[in-house]
Amino acid sequence: MKIRNKVFLIILFYFLTLICGIYLCSDGILLRGVQVIELDTSSANYHRAIHALDFHLDEIATMNRDWAWWDDTYEFMVTGDERYIRSNLVDDTYVNAELNLNAILTPKARCSTGGHLTISPDS
Repeated sequence: MKIRNKVFLIILFYFLTLICGIYLCSDGILLRGVQVIELDTSSANYHRAIHALDFHLDEIATMNRDWAWWDDTYEFMVTGDERYIRSNLVDDTYVNAELNLNAILTPKARCSTGGHLTISPDS
């Protein structure tokens, strides 16, 4: 074998070894580091979503308690007077409470009344 071919094979072997070494190092260091970062970010986003849901559930529970203890609502549940709906379930009620839907249920989970507010894309 000529010396030129031997030198070429040695250089080729050196570069292949170098490429394999770089790949193994980057796989061991960079890719695993990226996986750790992705797991941390996913976990943080998961916890942020859970806290946001808990916050909104607490708001709904507070609003539910407010309406449940309200004498007008109690009177409506007893009498079914339509004036309650006309005076209390107006658009401003939904806007101020940041609601799209409202349902008043009986103790047996039957819907006594409800309403909704259609939100236009312009608002």
